Amino acid sequence: MGLRRKLLLWRESWTSLFSFTVSLGLNIRIPGSRGECYKVRKLAALHDANPTKNSPHHEPQPAAQQQSSTQDYFFSMPAPTRALQSLILCGPGVNLSTFTSRPSELPKSLLPICNRPMIWYPLTHSHRMGITEIALLTPPEAAPALEHALATHPLLTSIARNVKILTPKDTDLTTGTVELLSSPEVQDWVTGDFIVLPCDFVAETDIGPRVVEEWFRKGREGGWGVYYPAGKGEERDYLVTELGMRRKDASLETILDVLPKDELEDLIEEDAHEEIEVGGLDVPRGRVRVSHRDAGVYLLPHWVMRVIGEGRFASLGEDLIGGWADARTDEQAAGEGGFEQPVPYLGAYVHEGKSLVRRVDTTAQLVDVSLYIAKQGREHPLAHQDQIQQTATVGSQSRISTEDSVVGHYVTVGERCVVKGSVIGANCNVGSYAKLQNCVLMDNVDVGEGAVLTNCVVGKWAKVESGKSKPTRLTDCEVAPAFVVAAGSDIKGETLTPLDTLMDLDDEEGEDWL
Repeated sequence: MGLRRKLLLWRESWTSLFSFTVSLGLNIRIPGSRGECYKVRKLAALHDANPTKNSPHHEPQPAAQQQSSTQDYFFSMPAPTRALQSLILCGPGVNLSTFTSRPSELPKSLLPICNRPMIWYPLTHSHRMGITEIALLTPPEAAPALEHALATHPLLTSIARNVKILTPKDTDLTTGTVELLSSPEVQDWVTGDFIVLPCDFVAETDIGPRVVEEWFRKGREGGWGVYYPAGKGEERDYLVTELGMRRKDASLETILDVLPKDELEDLIEEDAHEEIEVGGLDVPRGRVRVSHRDAGVYLLPHWVMRVIGEGRFASLGEDLIGGWADARTDEQAAGEGGFEQPVPYLGAYVHEGKSLVRRVDTTAQLVDVSLYIAKQGREHPLAHQDQIQQTATVGSQSRISTEDSVVGHYVTVGERCVVKGSVIGANCNVGSYAKLQNCVLMDNVDVGEGAVLTNCVVGKWAKVESGKSKPTRLTDCEVAPAFVVAAGSDIKGETLTPLDTLMDLDDEEGEDWL
């Protein structure tokens, strides 16, 4: 049974309580002004799952014992260390399984986003923060391909000189994020304060340096999470914060509660059979958001690694960060003297601007972000200096819209082709009279003569056969790496994957660990 929580608001001047239901997809501001104070109280259902995978605040205990056990995890920490380390989580990419079914050949972290390996983006973000100690946490079967790319790919060799690859033993697709971080390999490598990033994190604004600046200002003893407005079809989280300092395109706030959207839906649709009160809090400037998403980016002090190593948490964002927020809420509700030592600060960088901040963990996001970057001018931090690489060959009377397309190295485009709003990877061949619109072609793709592709993603080494007598038309399709599409095919809205790969995917279950 999943953890369910309810949020009840009431005004102090009222004699009775009232509850409200959060409307999914909408931001709800809790107004607060002088003389008007709202209280936030959380009700948590008794959690009957495995207690070793859940934080102590989920377990029903007497109030005094409950405060003490929750407090033990979050109140005592050593002095912060000086240098930051960056830990980039390179998961198997279950949501991108069409292209990552063979991680030994093409792991998720090397999937191209606008002709750059995915891992290039968090690596570059770490370097912009001034971090030189970087580790990539990856499944063992993906390590050789990642090591080869770091040593040979021209975009990675210059930024991966001091990067270490960690491959925890006895891990698979179902291994939780915190379990991975508690492995001896990770525990030994992290020797100071650290930042966690997913390999699919892409941001055109320097979020990291801003968070670090505020972290230093507050004494470097607490933690920070990053949240951004979710796009169409993205996962969403339930986030309760206390408003803080406004910036140009973001708000620096205090986390009061965080919960995945699916569990919020559970709470709305079902009533918990048995509930216990775990905290109450005055929040004059509170805000509830249900249209934002956890970016998977966390800035954490070194003492958190000790907490992770104790193995009491299953997930980083929901259990550990959620438990930390509950501990702070319990402490503040108890008032002065409620705890022997204060619970460290827990902040949220809530992105509100129009600039790109996104996790690219689905095919739709891969296309959207790639085409977004392709549209940017040279002054943009993520733009390519040349929309069409000088080593590419374009046939006569072919039209490529350079304002929204990118053509990679050693690409051959035949005569009278039309390319609009598309990204073509290195060493691709596009036959004469072909038409591409809103497509992403990974490296070494062969598109036959007269083929028409619209809103498609084609994996590495795939071949779309086509000819004058048998033209091929693909619309809204995903083509797996090395797959051959027969000439004359007319396919819409399909995932074209070899049968053996589909059988392997059916056998896979579990949570994609970032």
